[in-house]
Amino acid sequence: MANVASIGSSIEYRLQPSDQLCFIRIPKTGSTTLISILDAKFSVAEICPVLAGDLPRADPQELAQYRLFRGHFDYDLCGYLPNHQVYLTMLRHPLDRAISYYAFCQRCQTGRPFDQYLKQEASRGIEAFIGHADPTIRLRTANCQTRYIAAGLGERHGQPFVASPLESQYSDAELLALAKAHLDQFAFVGITERFQDAVLLLSYIFGWSPVTSYQNLRVTAKKPKRTELSQATIEAILAVNQLDLELYHYAEQRFAQQFAQMQAELRHKISRAGAPEAEIESFEQASPAQKQQLMAALEQHYRQRYAELNLPQVTWLSFDFLQAISGSGWHRRNGIHSGLRVDSVPFRWTGPSPESTLDLPLAAETDLEIWIRIINAALPDLVESLQLKVNHCPIPADRLLRRGTVTVFKGKIPRSALMTDAPFTRLTLTVDRTISLQEIDPDGEDDRVVGLAIHCLDIFPVGEPPALDPASYFLPPAHDLAWQQAASLLQHQLAPAETLAAPIEFAETFPQAFRSYSQDFRAQPNLAWVVVHKDLIDELHPASLDWMAWRFRPVLANDVFVIFSSHKDLPRASLRTNDLRAFWKSWLKLKWARLLQR
Repeated sequence: MANVASIGSSIEYRLQPSDQLCFIRIPKTGSTTLISILDAKFSVAEICPVLAGDLPRADPQELAQYRLFRGHFDYDLCGYLPNHQVYLTMLRHPLDRAISYYAFCQRCQTGRPFDQYLKQEASRGIEAFIGHADPTIRLRTANCQTRYIAAGLGERHGQPFVASPLESQYSDAELLALAKAHLDQFAFVGITERFQDAVLLLSYIFGWSPVTSYQNLRVTAKKPKRTELSQATIEAILAVNQLDLELYHYAEQRFAQQFAQMQAELRHKISRAGAPEAEIESFEQASPAQKQQLMAALEQHYRQRYAELNLPQVTWLSFDFLQAISGSGWHRRNGIHSGLRVDSVPFRWTGPSPESTLDLPLAAETDLEIWIRIINAALPDLVESLQLKVNHCPIPADRLLRRGTVTVFKGKIPRSALMTDAPFTRLTLTVDRTISLQEIDPDGEDDRVVGLAIHCLDIFPVGEPPALDPASYFLPPAHDLAWQQAASLLQHQLAPAETLAAPIEFAETFPQAFRSYSQDFRAQPNLAWVVVHKDLIDELHPASLDWMAWRFRPVLANDVFVIFSSHKDLPRASLRTNDLRAFWKSWLKLKWARLLQR
């Protein structure tokens, strides 16, 4: 368990490879929002997927491989993990937490029996619900935060209706003392009411990029306000949460001390970008100049901690979004959104702000090329608004390919843009706006504000082959029936010595035979096949297009592709179908347009 230094010595913590970071997630304390920030700091493989109720039956060897535990875990987690544990949590004023939890249960939409039971009991009113006699409800409404931090719910995560002797093992005074003792050993304890301050303190302690742009997730809508409750109701809620109230004030005092100590340490260590000379009590209440000073100091601190990692500087780099991210402005993947179909590949949404950053250890040895694969966008026009900067230097991003929702951009990063005093190169991706997924799909539960769904990027020296197979950037989606039909015909008919001219997404499936159809393919030896993407006919080499149209015959046409072949024994695709007619109309239209341009 992490031992946090007392006030007067540094509050920083340097996570070790063997550390297991354990987030004690107390309901309705802003935990979902904090998790979205934590998730970006770890690779997907390092984040434990095991649910709290399944911990007693989990394989210890499996648990040993994870570095972040952030499910609905409480302090009971400590009994199951084999490695050194580092704890953090968020606490909230018990009155506000009780109101939020009551409103959450009251509006629950799931069909799970226990959730429906909570909804039924919440319908009796907030005072009756918070002071409920059922111990499985009281665990969540009465002194919930103290119990989570002191001992946890144990088996009742998985069996919420089963009584447990755990509740009666300690007196109230013992529970509170135990909870305080545990908090004293936590590396970080945040306060929900000071969430922005908490995020900055969290970044400082662990040496992460400071974050000021985040989205409050899973916020309970239309909950009662304090001012709407009678004094009698307020007193009734606080009466069953006296331990939580004392624990909250204890944590609140600790937080204020550490927030002040963070500023003192920054002033001592960061001479060029010191924190505000006058200590600020809260970032939100600080002046613009004070905010700017504090953020500059935290950024400098982050650079120092990044430099300590001694990461090798590279000129070849493949980055997929299953990896941990150094930077800001990214949402973790949260399944496939019903309103926006995406491939089953790793990706992260940009957002909630239009600007997202990624810090990479690139060497300033030569000019570099960058490829960025976007697999979807919240709105189609956002793709065209993408702007790329490297260390504040604008990098023109040219569209290399667009197929359905997939777009690939490439750009050239000059060596001069890579020269920086920072221990990393900062990539900044900007779109002109972001939008809530619920605006696109009002029936969905995903309320994240997003921009682009980015799958991967690849960086390599200009003139050199990329580290990642370029063909993987252009793979069509697995559910694309038009692609499957075209590929199936070629797999059955393409002879070993034959070549085909096709869009680049055919390169991986037919690597020996593939030739790009954007180049002049008339003189290609053994060319027997040409695959045309009907919506992208203007990509074909003009002379080759006319040559193909007169010498080859169409043998397959669907709503996306037309396949032409030199084989005379294959039946010609029917001109009676709209699929083939659309190609000839596009061909004639393109010929007339080119004639008029002469």
